[in-house]
Amino acid sequence: MTHFGLGAMWGTAYGVAALAGLRGQRAANTVFATVYTGDVLLNTALGLYKPTQWSTQDWVIDVVDKYVQAQATGVIFDRLLDAAARS
Repeated sequence: MTHFGLGAMWGTAYGVAALAGLRGQRAANTVFATVYTGDVLLNTALGLYKPTQWSTQDWVIDVVDKYVQAQATGVIFDRLLDAAARS
């Protein structure tokens, strides 16, 4: 359920960015910065993350993993789901 929720969150955030006129890398980077920050804060508040105990490697892996998700969301939205671009 968590991964489904996270996917919905990334997709929704990208859709909102697209409505604001952002596309491509600008949208993906904006969505990443916003959603990643919220993800870390929320999961820390819920006691699921302990970022103060993470090593540099833990941080790098987490950031890269989530950045890849943001990029994939952008590619899928821009190429397959963006009805405005196809009109």
